[in-house]
Amino acid sequence: MAVMISNLQMWSNRQRLLSIENYMKKEFPGIKLEAVLELSNEDIESYLQAKKLLDERLDVNCVLYCSGAVDGGLKAVLEAAERRPVKIVTFDFTETIRKAMYDGYIVFTITQNPNEQGYKALKLMSQYLTDRQKPDAQFHYINTEIMIRESIKDSEPL
Repeated sequence: MAVMISNLQMWSNRQRLLSIENYMKKEFPGIKLEAVLELSNEDIESYLQAKKLLDERLDVNCVLYCSGAVDGGLKAVLEAAERRPVKIVTFDFTETIRKAMYDGYIVFTITQNPNEQGYKALKLMSQYLTDRQKPDAQFHYINTEIMIRESIKDSEPL
């Protein structure tokens, strides 16, 4: 298994990776995390990084792709899946992910509702800055969803 993730200088990405590693050790001790690849934020570079890893590591048969913002790396993973069995799990729901799910390459994706995250944060901040209205709770949660192919199977790709 390989994890492909965005910039590990970001606290949230480091936390995500740590959570994945801890969960895998505890719940699936027989599955080895073969590689962690920190992807570039640039499509061509992330494509080349992912392609190199998958060309060199033929033992990687599962990829957890945690970078919905960069399609280049995912395109390299999808190319590898055309040549050999690779289970793919993603985060987010971009058009590339939607099409790959529709075509049967991605097992499932975890959507994080980025529009709602941004909207909620700006709304709470502007209410405080303009009206001094404090948030009604210390924590505000945004729904996430796990989508499978059957969730989108009856709809055409965008």
